[in-house]
This record gives sequence, C-alpha cells and structure tokens, in this order.
Amino acid sequence: MTTILDRLDDLDPAIEAAFSKSPIPGLAIGILYDGKLVHEKYLGNASLKNKAPIDATTIFRLASISKTFTTIGILQLWESGKLKLDDPVNAFLPKGKVLVKKGWPEVTFLHLLTHQAGIGEVLRKRDAFKPGFGLLVSGRDTPIPRLSTIHDSNMKTEVPAGSKYSYSNIGFSLLGYIIEQLSGEPFRDYMIKHVLDPVGMTTSDFIPSDRIGTKEAAGYKQVRGRPVPAKYYQNIIMPAGNLYSNISDMARYVSVLLAGGRLPGGGSLLKPATIEMAWTPRYWAHDLLMHEASIGLCFHLYRVNGTRVVEHTGATSGFTSAMSLIPSENAAVLVLSNHDEIFATRSTLQIKHAILEHLLGKSSHGSSSSLTEPAIAKKAAGYYGPLPGLLTNIRIIAYYGGDFKVQNRDGRLFLSTFYGAKHRGVEMIPAETRGVYTITSTKVDDAKPEHVAFIEGTDGKITGLALDFFKLRKNIFINTFRFKVYAIITLIALLGMVVFLLAVLLTLS
Repeated sequence: MTTILDRLDDLDPAIEAAFSKSPIPGLAIGILYDGKLVHEKYLGNASLKNKAPIDATTIFRLASISKTFTTIGILQLWESGKLKLDDPVNAFLPKGKVLVKKGWPEVTFLHLLTHQAGIGEVLRKRDAFKPGFGLLVSGRDTPIPRLSTIHDSNMKTEVPAGSKYSYSNIGFSLLGYIIEQLSGEPFRDYMIKHVLDPVGMTTSDFIPSDRIGTKEAAGYKQVRGRPVPAKYYQNIIMPAGNLYSNISDMARYVSVLLAGGRLPGGGSLLKPATIEMAWTPRYWAHDLLMHEASIGLCFHLYRVNGTRVVEHTGATSGFTSAMSLIPSENAAVLVLSNHDEIFATRSTLQIKHAILEHLLGKSSHGSSSSLTEPAIAKKAAGYYGPLPGLLTNIRIIAYYGGDFKVQNRDGRLFLSTFYGAKHRGVEMIPAETRGVYTITSTKVDDAKPEHVAFIEGTDGKITGLALDFFKLRKNIFINTFRFKVYAIITLIALLGMVVFLLAVLLTLS
C-alpha cells in the first residue's frame, strides 16, 4: 500500500522550482506522517539584511492559524461543561454585549465558530478607513492593549446570525475574551498553560516575548517587484491572529491533533470525538459543495483528489502561513513564509496546494467536456452580488470587487469580477458532480480550485450562486456595484463638463 512516505522522493525539485519563480524571501516547509516530521525544506532567508538562514526554529507570524488555538480553548471549556455551543454568548459577557435587532436570533458560540454571527470585519463603518481597521498596534515593542479595551463595549450585528457567512476576526477575538471570563486567566496565560506548553510548543507565544527567542523572521512585501520590509503590526485582538511559532512547534501541534488530542506527556488536549466534531461540516453555501468547501468549528474542510483536507491558513503584514491536515493519511503539511500575500499572488499557498496534490494526486478540475447544459447556460447568465450587509461584505468587496458576471459563450460559462485577477473572465468547468463547476484561477483565492454551484428557486429560475463559502444573489444591472461606480464616474464627468462650459461662457461674456 502506497503511503505519504513513498511520495516524498521527487518532491524537492518541484518545491525549489516553484520557490525560484516566486517573490518569497524565505520559506519553511514541514511534512508529517504518523506523528513524525518526515520531510523538511528550508529556502531563502529569514532576513534579507543579514542573510540569516531559515531552519526549523525560525519564528514566523501565523496570523489566522491562531483561531484554531482559540477554538481548542473554547472546546476545552465545552468539555468541562462551562458552556454549550448553542448558548448565547451575551450570557458570558460582563459589560459589552452583542446587540441584535428585535426578532433576530441571539449570537451563539456556534455562530462565532463558523463565521455566521452577522458581525462584520470592522465594528463601525468609519473603522474601515483606519489602519488595520483600528484593531492593530504598530511596532514590535508596543504593548498590546487588553481584550477588554474592545470587548467591554457593545458591538452590533449587521445581519441576523445564521443568515450568511462572513469571516470575522472580531468574532474570534470575542471567543478569546470569553475564555478569559470563564477561566479567570488572561487569554495568553490560558493558552500557554492549557495549550502551548502541554503540546510542547515552548518556543511559541501570542506576543513577541522571551519564549520565542531571537530567531524571529523579518516580514516583507513586494513593491514595484522588489521585496521591502513590511510594517510591523500586532493584533489587539490576539485570539484572532497574533500567534508566533515555527515548524518545530507546529509539528508538535498537528501531531497532537492527528493523534486524537493525545498529549506526548500523557493526558489529552481534547477528546478524539471533540476533535472529530470540530472537523465535521457545519456550514456550506450549497448542498453540492458540502465536501468541496465547508467549515467545521473554525477549521476549513475540502477535498484533494477525493481525500479530506482539514485546514487553516493565515495572512498578516509580512507573512503567510498554511496548516493542512490529512486525517485519513495521518499526515500534515506546514508551509510558512515571510511574504505578505494579502492582496498579491498567493505564492505560498500555491506551493502548499502543489505539495498536497503531489502527495494525494491532482484533483479532477472538470469533466471531459466543458459545455454546460444549454438550459442552465442560458438562465445562468447575468450579474451576481453579495447578500445585504456592507460590513459583512468587506472581504468579498476587497478581493473580488463585490460584483460578479456570468457570461454564456456558446454554451461555455465564464465568471468575471468587477476588478482583480478574474476581471477578464475565467471559465467555469463542469465538474464530475452534476451542477458543480470549478475555477482554477489562483491569483486571489487560496491557490486551489474554487467551486461554484447555482442556486435555484422553487420555480426553477436561478436566484443566485454559491462560490465556495459565499452565497451571491442574482441582480439586475442597475443594482450592481459596477453600475453604481459607473454612474458616479459619469456624474462626476458631467459635472466637470458643466463647470467647464460655465467657465467658458463667463470668459466669453
């Protein structure tokens, strides 16, 4: 029987070739099998200034992978009976509450863990114009304010909880704050005592402390094709994204998860059933996409060549990271870089996915024929946009322009966005599963195929589409984001022309 070990021999040349073509300054890769780190690859530099090499102990910033640790803390408290997943979180908040409109459901732990709380990317609209949405502090040595500075104030839901997917850093920070309330310990102290140290992650931390030592990588971003130092930010909402770690420590973490929570020194981080519960689909945008793009409790779930992958990625100023577990193979892939890819080509995640496809086989991205059923192709054409809620749509606006167009070109469907990598249109390839389409453009997504399925009403008409986690509604052109932009530009041009003509007439008079 072929195992992961048998597929490692010719992996390095492919990694080295991909790295050489990428803008990544430094890259660390670890592959685990049966609880052991069986393959490591370190390329480039932790610092371009002093040419420090990368190794297993080089510290990277793991950003949103932090959320999986916060989830572990919440599930530990759940196992001890201190909360239920369907409990309203307001019952655990001493001061600031999550305010909902009359008739809307209360926000529960399950809503927060699956990004369905109706809480946006920012607390208020004006925060969208602040650096880091007002949730970051600048500088490595700047003290991070307590979580209470944010969570002792009320926050409002923008849409009813459970009505849509909206990735929310603030929501996960709120979970960390509740850990503080239930444990009586500051979030960082709880994580060190109950998660990091028991796992053996003794050189990891949620702040840049003495625990992480002096081997911290410098973060970079691309400016005019050249790497320059990225600005050093820290998350005030550290439960959502401020973890510092390395390949060595993260290998211990994923080994414990794959071992059903069993700790190396005896005892358990979580029960095996609890971990499997966290890896069970809880949210998906379309029934046909349940196994292609779903969320468990925080963890993202999808398949590569039919094999389940349990994953979380992370991106922050200067860094990109990926943690991909393959439970059926008792294996995992870790890829960490000191390269900012938030709004750039996601080279780090492309390398991660290429490794997964090397180990598991390349996914089938479509059927032999790219022609769509004529009846579907005809009624699918049109414009699509996000569900209501500006603050809960910031991410889809930032990445895609908040506006999509499906075109029928002689029976072949193409999806285009208002701006970004897909603005020229990407073909929707019919997959082996009837009604599912794949898109393989990898500029702004997670460097893996995206999946699309159309949403039909009871009358058979197409009312929307699902794009991985997002649900989009079908729009007429005048209701689209692009029409509004065009209208504003046209209005400004007309006003400018009127002002010019008035100036000419005044001059002639």
